[in-house]
Amino acid sequence: MRCDVKTDNLQGLSRPVQIVAGKPGMGVGATRERSDRVGIADLRERKPVPQRVLRPGLCRSERRTRRPDHARMVAGLAVVILFLLVGCATTPVTQRKALILVPFEQEEALGIQAYREILGQEKPSHNQAWAQLTRRVGQRIARVSDMPNLNWEFNVFDSKEANAFCLPGGKVGVYGGLMPVALTEAGLAAVIGHEVGHAVARHSGERMSQALLVNLGLQLADVSLQNSQQRNLILAAMGLGAQVGVLLPYSRMQESEADEIGIVYMARAGYDPHEALSLWERFAQLEQERPPEFLSTHPAPRGRLSDLGKLVGSAAQVYQSAPVRYGKGERIPLGQATIGTGAAGQVRKVEKSAGSTAP
Repeated sequence: MRCDVKTDNLQGLSRPVQIVAGKPGMGVGATRERSDRVGIADLRERKPVPQRVLRPGLCRSERRTRRPDHARMVAGLAVVILFLLVGCATTPVTQRKALILVPFEQEEALGIQAYREILGQEKPSHNQAWAQLTRRVGQRIARVSDMPNLNWEFNVFDSKEANAFCLPGGKVGVYGGLMPVALTEAGLAAVIGHEVGHAVARHSGERMSQALLVNLGLQLADVSLQNSQQRNLILAAMGLGAQVGVLLPYSRMQESEADEIGIVYMARAGYDPHEALSLWERFAQLEQERPPEFLSTHPAPRGRLSDLGKLVGSAAQVYQSAPVRYGKGERIPLGQATIGTGAAGQVRKVEKSAGSTAP
């Protein structure tokens, strides 16, 4: 399946005033009061009006151009603080605090728009048995989710890739190449539960929020480094650091969280959560070469299998409390279906929110 803000301290813009001490009592008011009694010589002794002194190397034009940048930085930091104060949300099941700045209505609209584009590009599967099974399992899981009233849609697309995706607003797609890996109705429920978990936890909205903050941080850094000869190098390093140190770790965390939410949802819907372990064992056997985990959007299948093993006990208790239990459910009719050579060893989410695609 799918901020750090660094600023350099700006010196104050106020200019020191050079004041030369005069005679006692020769303040402005005192001078005005004595002007009727003093002579011309005394008036000539009055010191010149103090003048503002510019710091060496800083001309007036430079001072005028730096003030707007300073204001932009202050405004940007104020926006960040406001976001942090008002943008917190709590994800279901895990009860994790998440920073989501994008309104749900906007997130949902982007998901619907992207889904329409996918329907116009992807070819639907002609396997009606798969389509009916996917919709049945999907609706069962959606009903027990924390957003049962979303306009959920579950479709199968004609592709040999072992893949699935979810878009904001409850739009879930499964590629035909996933069916030989799922094998059973419960295996498919593990995949769909994972995807529904993404939607309910609003992971797309959280990613968009993180991207906004990262971009804002880079813009503030760009302003503060405008006079630095190493500006481009520093900004490039910051961008890479944000990707490897913030965005990718959060993406892997979201995948693990969707696994946790999904195994609970499949158990609530009456599917044996142990089948989630069997699913990931099969995926681990299919694993091909992949980048180092710190450069990946998804945890390694072996790691996911280990994490799910720690969750299956509590999920089994949820399963035992389900009103109806289907166990493994039906075996998926495969016929001549095979897994495409492009399939990776994980249920990778095709991120197409906001018009972008990321494996």
